[in-house]
Amino acid sequence: MLVGLLIFSVIIIIYTGSRTGYVATILFVMYLFRNSRNKIKYGVALFLVAIISIPFIPDQYIDRFSTIFTQEEIEGQSMDKRKEIIKDAVEVFKMHPMGVGVGAFPIARDHYFGRKQDTHNLYLEVLTNSGFIGLGIFLILVISIYRLNQHTLKSCLSLRNDGPIALKGEDLIKMEAVVKAVNGYLVVRLILGLFGMDMYEIYWWFILGISIACANYISFCYSQSNFSNKNVLKLD
Repeated sequence: MLVGLLIFSVIIIIYTGSRTGYVATILFVMYLFRNSRNKIKYGVALFLVAIISIPFIPDQYIDRFSTIFTQEEIEGQSMDKRKEIIKDAVEVFKMHPMGVGVGAFPIARDHYFGRKQDTHNLYLEVLTNSGFIGLGIFLILVISIYRLNQHTLKSCLSLRNDGPIALKGEDLIKMEAVVKAVNGYLVVRLILGLFGMDMYEIYWWFILGISIACANYISFCYSQSNFSNKNVLKLD
């Protein structure tokens, strides 16, 4: 079932023709490889997927991907537009370091430069809307979620290796898988944030909620045992 899901996902990513999807996928694959326990097995599987997929990629999509490096657009002027947006966003931030308000960048941009297109970048969206304070808080939130999940993973490993027999079952294995998936999803969202805006979407609440739930579950497992280990996360 997972192999089938992988095949359909690859097909969808290829035929969107989106350079954002291509770049995000490549960086996510690199993240997975870095965190893989069996890099040789993962590398072989990745190589086979690439060999099978490449012949099915239409030439126009390969050419479109190549524009990332050549900086020469085949059609349209999306790269020039993105550069223009970045320049305008930086100027708006300089004029309003505390931000222009939620969703107000297009209005500010229209006022100063006569252009209305939004940032198309998560970090510029936060910076222009909420200022440097808002960006700082957002980054602290993201780092805190990632560190919480990493601590939860260490706690799962400690309970599985050294905890009571009752805590070595499938639940902890599933919990590890869920936490790893959430961290992977967080990484993907941050990568996609380089090319799109999603500050006010539900993604961040979903990631935060699942992360807290997993941490609470591990804390509950700890409280139900007399196991003591400094690596296990304790939540009050």
